[in-house]
Amino acid sequence: MENQNLPYIEVLTHGATTPLAAEPIYPWYSSRRFRIFVTTFILAAIIGLIYVFSQPAIYQTNVTLLTVAPSPIDQQIEEINVQHVAIQGNVLTGQSLLTSTREALSSLESDDIPDTISLRNMLSVSLVAETNLIKLVAEGENPGFLALFLNTLIDQYETQRLQQIQKDTAETTNALQQQFELLGEKVDQKRNQIDSFRNQHSILSAGRDENQVSARLNGLTSALNTAEEAEINARARLAAVKQAISSGLPVVPDADKRSLANLEKRAQELSEQLTELDRRYTRQYMALQPNLRVVPEQLNKLKQEILQQKIGGQNIVLSEAEQDYAAAHQAAIELRQEIEQYKQIATEFTRRFFEHEALVEDLTQLEESYRAIQSRLTQIAVIQREKYPQFQVIEPAFKPNSPIRPDYYQNTGIVLAVSLLLGLLAIWLFEFLKSDNGAGNPAFASWSRIRSNEPSLNIRQDTVDKLENRNSRSITQAITQEGVRELTLNELQRLLDASSSKGQLVITALLQGLSLSEICNLSTTEINTADSHFDVPGSPSRQLPISKKLAELMNNNIDVDITQSEAISLINCAAFDAQIIDSDCISAESVRYTYINFLIRQGITLVDLENVIGALPAQVISEYMQLADKSARKNITEINLVYPLLAS
Repeated sequence: MENQNLPYIEVLTHGATTPLAAEPIYPWYSSRRFRIFVTTFILAAIIGLIYVFSQPAIYQTNVTLLTVAPSPIDQQIEEINVQHVAIQGNVLTGQSLLTSTREALSSLESDDIPDTISLRNMLSVSLVAETNLIKLVAEGENPGFLALFLNTLIDQYETQRLQQIQKDTAETTNALQQQFELLGEKVDQKRNQIDSFRNQHSILSAGRDENQVSARLNGLTSALNTAEEAEINARARLAAVKQAISSGLPVVPDADKRSLANLEKRAQELSEQLTELDRRYTRQYMALQPNLRVVPEQLNKLKQEILQQKIGGQNIVLSEAEQDYAAAHQAAIELRQEIEQYKQIATEFTRRFFEHEALVEDLTQLEESYRAIQSRLTQIAVIQREKYPQFQVIEPAFKPNSPIRPDYYQNTGIVLAVSLLLGLLAIWLFEFLKSDNGAGNPAFASWSRIRSNEPSLNIRQDTVDKLENRNSRSITQAITQEGVRELTLNELQRLLDASSSKGQLVITALLQGLSLSEICNLSTTEINTADSHFDVPGSPSRQLPISKKLAELMNNNIDVDITQSEAISLINCAAFDAQIIDSDCISAESVRYTYINFLIRQGITLVDLENVIGALPAQVISEYMQLADKSARKNITEINLVYPLLAS
């Protein structure tokens, strides 16, 4: 009787359920992935290598030219002429030179010569900076033809350059000769005009002061200056004489100064003698003595004579000063009048002389132009450019030994690398399409259960039917269906403990905000272990934090592929094995519903909710709006996105 109460194992089966057949295991080189990779790699490599080795080898040769005549050893290097270098670069690739080169090549080569357009496409010209050098480069498939082509081109260029120099020399000489003759006639005409002008206006010399009118005017001006100076001196002397007379100073002519001095000296002696006699004798005594009486008489007579001589000298000096001043003043007046009368003549002469100088300047310019053209003609005749090369080949063209492109080894490596990437891309595309195709296929599961005589511990038979039909339910339907409820921490822990490693991965991913379709592609999701987050592809893509539990499970199941139906079956089996009450109501939707409620209770906004769990249909959003507390909204930075069960 007691044995009848013991639990026993019962294998559940269903008519519509067939167990999955075990897939055969093949060697890696026989797998479908390897065959796809090898096929894609070989096809891409063959096509790429055919393209690479079908490209012809391109050779290159060049020649360097100095576009001006080499400088003589005793002269400085010529200055850089950028315009001339550019012109010669165009000449080297011109149609005329290429045509003559092709004709010359036709006479040298029996093979077909490319047309001028092809020859032009083979050439490229580069100017060497800050020099008169040109580098001419030719590229083509025939290395022997390239050197011959460039050297022949240079020979034809030399011939055309010589012909052009001869033509330019003849044209320039002819033009200069005509200018030289015309200028010679103009110089003679100008000289005759100057001679006639000189004779007409009495211009005897090219120097202005050397002509009669200018010399006469200069003489009058000098005489006036002298007369004015004499007038000033005479007026000053007259004023000085008058001042001396008014001051009582002796003023006598120079001729009378000596005699006056003698008289004053004699009077001084007599005055001293009289003073001595007055000291010794009285005047009454001296009047009685004849020899003493004559001394005062002689002194008075000398004083009278000195006074008369001074008065006469003053009159003479004053008269002479007045006469000198009057003469100088009159001379200055007459010179001013004469200069004033001569000014008109001098002005007319000055105007004519300026005209003469202008004519002389014109003649000078004509003579300079005449001599310049004469010098140019002489230079052309002496230099004889047509007899000397006007360019120099610095480096002739040579036959190239190796091509410059393509690099077959490098291109082969690129083709193989691209083929490798295409092979990997083909495998990824195959897996992507395979995952999409496998998502709609039902997954079959069989399980065992423990049968007990206790009715409350037994699972109902209708649960089996629900397990097999669970894979057809969507997330939107799950929210609105009866039986989808929020799971407790204990129920989730029991669910994880009863799950396999793959089942734990599915449940943990659901508690991280992933959907079933995203879990199926979890193996391709990139995880940034440094920042502890992972990127969920989609539209739009999302970035979610990764818990230690999920990171550990993903590392353990890195090569495991999970379909949606298999994920649903894993959760259903775990719920059954955990012996949770109402286990038939536990599904992937229940786990996801539990995580969403965890976020909503923290106050997450519906916009941030979609950024965490992905886009939701409008019907589902309306269901969650009824659960949200509108009075406690928070920013997503304040929300804990890791479910507490996964935090440890």
